[in-house]
This record gives sequence, structure tokens and C-alpha cells, in this order.
Amino acid sequence: MVWIYRAFFEPGTGSNKREKEHEQGLLLLRRALREQYGMDYGDGRKPVLIEGAHGKPYLREYPQIQFNISHCMGLAVLGVGECSVGIDVEYVRPYREPLLKRVLSAAELRQMEAAGEAGREELFFRFWTLKESYVKAVGCGITVPLQDISFQIGDDGGITCEKTGWKFRQWILAGGYVLSACVSGEGEIRLAEQEERP
Repeated sequence: MVWIYRAFFEPGTGSNKREKEHEQGLLLLRRALREQYGMDYGDGRKPVLIEGAHGKPYLREYPQIQFNISHCMGLAVLGVGECSVGIDVEYVRPYREPLLKRVLSAAELRQMEAAGEAGREELFFRFWTLKESYVKAVGCGITVPLQDISFQIGDDGGITCEKTGWKFRQWILAGGYVLSACVSGEGEIRLAEQEERP
């Protein structure tokens, strides 16, 4: 089982923006470790994190517990479980056209062309977050060309990918966010029941 946690927060500005986003992700991690594994970090202690070869963080004392954090414009998300997990969230916004050919596969470009003008921004970020969740789950960062990872999104929201051994889920969240998760194997992916708001 992989649990997905979310927390909306007031975004920081200037130099403290990244620090505030990172802190929100760590608060989610502490909450998930408490709720799912009975680990209490309530006295201000923080889990000790180490980084893998491409920057993917791990828990030093509990390497069997896998997690991944993403944040964007006032929303932090966390995926945690006992299998490889990657998660990404993005706020739907305009994108630069040249980015399409650098990021999307030929099949994805065809799907973008078939989408109406009104739906293209969301579709682009649906593809982007799926790709990001995959490379984060694998732990390779963006060291592989993203156009080499190809997804198809069905009219029913079903997701297919040529990468075998991975499961994908995606949510379109209120407020204009796209959230994607990738896990190894066939494990279940579930949203945590309560969503934290400031």
C-alpha cells in the first residue's frame, strides 16, 4: 500500500519560498510516519534523510520505507509505502510550445494535437507529472530523455505506459492542480483520508 498525503499552505515568497515548501513536505512525512508506522517525531526531532545517487531521499534508519515529496504553489504532496514510489504535483498554467518536442513522445504529441485548445494545458501537465513521478520512483532524476517515456491517457482517465512493472494513478485536484503517482509492482495507491488545510 502506498499512501498519498496532501497539505495546502500559504506559499512563501522570495528567499524563503523553497524553504517553506520543503518544510511542508517534511511535516507531511512526519505525519505519515506517525499514522502509518507509529513513529512519533512530535518533540521536534526530524527523520534523518540521506540522498541516493541522483538525489532521491531515503530514511537512514528505515530504508524499507520509501517516500517521495513534491510541492508547487501552495500545495505539498507525499507518497509513502514499502515499494518504490514517485510523486509529482503541478499547477496547470501556460507552457512554452518548444517544450513539447523536448518532453513529449510522438504518441503524446498526437494526443495533444487531438485535444481541444482549452484542454491542452491540463493535458500537458498530466503527461509532465506522470513522467516526473516515474523518474522519481526509479530514482534516476531527469537523466533520461523524457520523450523516451510515453503515456496514453484514455477518455476514461485510464493511463497506459510502455514501462512495465509500474503502476500509475492521477488526480485532477480542485484549484487547478494535477497530481500523479508511480509505484513499483501492483501495489494499491490511496489518498490519505484527511486533507490538511491551513
